[in-house]
Amino acid sequence: MSDSIQQDTTSDDASLAHDPERVFYNDGFAEGSRDGVLGGKAEGRSMGLKTGFEKFVEAGRLAGRSVVWASQQKQKQQEKQQQTPTRLPSSQLET
Repeated sequence: MSDSIQQDTTSDDASLAHDPERVFYNDGFAEGSRDGVLGGKAEGRSMGLKTGFEKFVEAGRLAGRSVVWASQQKQKQQEKQQQTPTRLPSSQLET
């Protein structure tokens, strides 16, 4: 078993000498993956709460604007109906 451990470190040293960028990239990737697993849930929840709240605020703003717009449209229609005189059919006109 100690031969396999010795062999692994020798191959790591050889690969480091030949392609250090690949080795550092792989080490950094492995370290980042471990850190991501540990901190991912907490950061994900916090980001989810933040973006969810922002979407909720925007949805509320749009809902409020639509209520105001609908009431304005209703008022305009009522004013228009009050301003236009009703016409009697020609059969009911006095001549």
